[in-house]
Amino acid sequence: MTPRKYVTIDRHYIYNRQHGNCFFCGKPLKMGSLSVDHYLPKSAGGTNDVFNLVASCKACNADKLDTVPEDVAERHIQWFIQAYDDHHILTKSSITIPKETLRQWIHSIHRVYPSGDFTVFEAPGHRFYVRLNQIEKVIAFHLADPELF
Repeated sequence: MTPRKYVTIDRHYIYNRQHGNCFFCGKPLKMGSLSVDHYLPKSAGGTNDVFNLVASCKACNADKLDTVPEDVAERHIQWFIQAYDDHHILTKSSITIPKETLRQWIHSIHRVYPSGDFTVFEAPGHRFYVRLNQIEKVIAFHLADPELF
């Protein structure tokens, strides 16, 4: 199977996630005038994944330019968990972890960082490699014994 080269942006999902308001100024938006903005700019490594997109008015999108928000990691984690719960993050069919177990692990994510073509979300003992709104792989790792430090 050839990897997908792009993500279809679900404008309705982004709009509804923000209750129809511009993320930056709070102004009510109409679907027809909605601008989808990369929260972490593409120039800084931002992706087209749903956890990196926000609804904005055209003025705020233009004003933001390539500014990297200070809270980008926290927002990515929050929006990734929400998108997973809303079924906008898929899981590769080869991942056979029970859904409730995977959900619990995802809800304990505390760190996010880029790694090559992937965005990696980390929970205690697990890493989730995400690309194009899909969990491509899950890696388990052992935590160091905190009593040793």
